[in-house]
Amino acid sequence: MPFDPLQQEPMIQKRWAETRAFRAPRAAELGPGDRTFYMLVMLPYPSGRIHMGHVRNYTLGDVVARFRRMRGDKVMHPLGWDSFGLPAENAAIKNGIHPAVWTRANIQEMKGQIQKMGISYDWEREIATFMPDYYRWNQWFFLKMWERGDVFRAMRNVNWCEALGTVLAQSPTAGSNSSVGVTLALVLSQGPQPLTVPDVIGQSLSSAVNSVQSVGLKVSVSSSSLTSTSVDIAKIGKVISQSPSGGSSARVGDAVSITFGLYSP
Repeated sequence: MPFDPLQQEPMIQKRWAETRAFRAPRAAELGPGDRTFYMLVMLPYPSGRIHMGHVRNYTLGDVVARFRRMRGDKVMHPLGWDSFGLPAENAAIKNGIHPAVWTRANIQEMKGQIQKMGISYDWEREIATFMPDYYRWNQWFFLKMWERGDVFRAMRNVNWCEALGTVLAQSPTAGSNSSVGVTLALVLSQGPQPLTVPDVIGQSLSSAVNSVQSVGLKVSVSSSSLTSTSVDIAKIGKVISQSPSGGSSARVGDAVSITFGLYSP
């Protein structure tokens, strides 16, 4: 009988769901000789739809999870949503909708898309970082760090961005010609639908912004936004990472995070 994915895959996936085929056993259910394996992939930001970067990344994780199950391991393979922070707020402001409503709707849309791929996630362990039962533990960690003296207040120069109304992050970078990095959030404000994010790895600041604009996108942050910050424009190197990756789909309101290396003085 020929394989018809549109007909047979929903039937197979329905059977998986009914039998809880990918449920990870709880600790109390494990025997003394059971081998366990934890397979965690990067949690997606719920922008509203998946792209080929998601398909590639999550397929690779699924291959590993299924291989370990076939070897007899008890595999925990969860998925969740990196859904707490500025991108959701900016998208909500742009679209005139509450962040919680926007985020929940996007999660449901993307979850349906990912489930159609048939990946062996244990959806009973699904998490979302904007939920109080998740971020309460972030708060708990912070309080413990405060109690240990690992957290302190101090006056510092920051990379303030007027367009985003927030501070741009700095992070350490690898490489002999860079001592620190600056991350720029380019918020897509206009362009064709769907938007395609260009690949800007290895480009300079001006080239990266031009690349974004050359495909018909307009952004609300550019190189001129850095002139009032503590970053010396002349020291900004080339792009060392970007998220989402080049070729990914995006839409108005999404932020493209581009990290540049800074040349050592």
